[in-house]
Amino acid sequence: EGGGVAVLHVSLKHLGVVIGRGGENLRRICKESGARVDVSKEPKAGEDPEAREVRVIGPKECVEYARGMVEEVLQTAALMDGEVEDPVTAVIEIPEDLAGALLGKGGDHTKQIGRSTRTWIRTAKEEDRGLRVFTIHGANQDDVDEAERQLRELADEASVTKVITVPGDQVAGLVGRGGEHIKALQARTGCHIRVPMAKADDAGGARQVSVVGRLDAVEEALLSIRDQLAGRRQEPNGGGAPPSDGPVQETLFVDELDLGFRRDLWPQFEDAGFAGDSEVFIQGLDAKCVEQDIYEHLCALGAKDVLEILLLRRLGRSKRAAYVMFGSHASAALAKHRLGGAPAASLL
Repeated sequence: EGGGVAVLHVSLKHLGVVIGRGGENLRRICKESGARVDVSKEPKAGEDPEAREVRVIGPKECVEYARGMVEEVLQTAALMDGEVEDPVTAVIEIPEDLAGALLGKGGDHTKQIGRSTRTWIRTAKEEDRGLRVFTIHGANQDDVDEAERQLRELADEASVTKVITVPGDQVAGLVGRGGEHIKALQARTGCHIRVPMAKADDAGGARQVSVVGRLDAVEEALLSIRDQLAGRRQEPNGGGAPPSDGPVQETLFVDELDLGFRRDLWPQFEDAGFAGDSEVFIQGLDAKCVEQDIYEHLCALGAKDVLEILLLRRLGRSKRAAYVMFGSHASAALAKHRLGGAPAASLL
């Protein structure tokens, strides 16, 4: 028969998984490998009555490939049934608006990743936090790490849409003359920004501005839009766009690291931070601000036990946000309270 034969004995418990619904798994294995796969209907004399013979026939390289595919399916089935000794697990939390890109139509993406990495991937919604949780089960760390890498790669490439409400009297300043402000923001972040036309009967009404792109780019664009809107509200005369070449009056936002993903179990700690927190997240930095500026300013405030500063960048440009790790909770709390609401220019 042209080269090789491989025989596997599969328990009845897992045989259905190998065959798949309507034979879809067997057809996929045959199509991708180029081998023929036959499943015996009855056990041979003297063989385990609770198992069936799966025979793979074809050129040697095709047989080996098909055999590997069958073994991958069997490993996934064993993981699902809890039959793997000392399994490895990893958990990824993804914003719900990215879940569709990771799952694919009918879960095709996660199924494909599971097959290629010999892992089993389960998903669950956490609606109260707006997250989709992906749990990866594998027989070894390498398989789980590869599945996690592929999932995160899909998340990075996914496109999301977020909407921000812009008061009608601030739309012109946001767009700029001839759309120059929006065009510049789109070029800088890589997002597509759509400002709808005003309705004829509501020319001065608020507009729902849509921002579409990769999640990190969308967050960067939204931050810039919020900064500009906040700057206009701070103008003494209350109206008109700020000069196109003048600085926006920005303030800093500071919070404990990842606070948005924690359950609000201890609201009494919300202002002071958790007793063990030693990291803060700073958002709204001036684009010219560098790590040394942050370090010197924190030292001047009295938070001198800075262990690490990570200024976030994308394509070499500052994302105007940073993570700072301190040696103590006291310094983290001091930084939060002294920096929060301070002018961004104070760090320069």
